[in-house]
Amino acid sequence: MSFYQELTSLINRHSKENGSNTPDFVLARYLQDCLAAFDNASLARSNWFGNGENGQLFDAGDRDSKNQEPTP
Repeated sequence: MSFYQELTSLINRHSKENGSNTPDFVLARYLQDCLAAFDNASLARSNWFGNGENGQLFDAGDRDSKNQEPTP
């Protein structure tokens, strides 16, 4: 089971989608994109201060959930 699938299941299991009336898989995608954005910001900060590995920025489109989203 992928991270995306587990996150979707966790959100659903704890009914965290109820507060915003947003499907669990939409919230899982949003949170996964937030993690990717934070990874990029951390990498950019490290590169700015010269102590980064000069790695490539994470492309949220490369997530492991490609073609695995449940249908609404």
